[in-house]
Amino acid sequence: MEEKPKITDLIKKHASNKIFVISAAAFILILLAGTGTHYYLNAKKERNETKDKITAGVTPTPTAAPTFAPAPSATPTTTPTPAAAPTAKPTPKATATPVPTPTPQARPVLYLPFAQANDSAGLIPMGETVYHPKPSNPYGHGGIDFQWNSNIPITAALAGTVDGIYVGYHPNTWDVVVKTGKYAVGYYELESYNPSLSVGSPVSVGTFIGYPQHPGGTHEGYRMIHWEFGYWNSTYPRYVNRFCPMTYFESASKVRIENIWAATQWEHKSSFPYICSGDYYSMNQ
Repeated sequence: MEEKPKITDLIKKHASNKIFVISAAAFILILLAGTGTHYYLNAKKERNETKDKITAGVTPTPTAAPTFAPAPSATPTTTPTPAAAPTAKPTPKATATPVPTPTPQARPVLYLPFAQANDSAGLIPMGETVYHPKPSNPYGHGGIDFQWNSNIPITAALAGTVDGIYVGYHPNTWDVVVKTGKYAVGYYELESYNPSLSVGSPVSVGTFIGYPQHPGGTHEGYRMIHWEFGYWNSTYPRYVNRFCPMTYFESASKVRIENIWAATQWEHKSSFPYICSGDYYSMNQ
């Protein structure tokens, strides 16, 4: 009868098998590790050889390791504020000399151009068209003709300055114009004028102007002057406007001229009944 193995022998047997197995396993691991290492080393060697073939004869320039200098912090760009345009210094305004506002000229006061003792014997009125027809005389007779039967002195009817002394329209006659502001009085058809007068001479009411002429240049019959009043333009020279003087006469002169007209004997008086007739009836400025 076969003898059963003892437990201790089994243990020893199995222990021996276990050791064998472990040893075998260790051997296999070592073998695998060596094989793997061999393959790894051969592969690395092959890669290096390939690299050497590609770069053969070329000495690689060592690439400098990039230096990473810290970028300076960007200074924030400030948008410059546009410089303000230089303010031009204002040109100092010249202090204008104030021009005085002209005082409106006072309405002038007229006097008859002869003394009361020498009141005329008659007159020819403004506006008549018998001796001064239209259209050559747009408004008819532009003044008053005073007449005398003797020679008398003609005097200034308004204070002012002599603006002009002209050769008259009729032969051997003279015209004198005395201006006051924008107004003027004309003494026309004088036989002679005061030799002390010249342009610019001052004239007062009553200043001697000259003597009346004989109509037509004759020395027979009556004497006369043509007398007128209005706005005067020294540039031309001429009247800009002629006015009826009746509203300008001082009271005594107005009464005197009305009396002269009332006493005047003239065949055309009914057609021109006023001292300022026709277009000049209401021409008093």
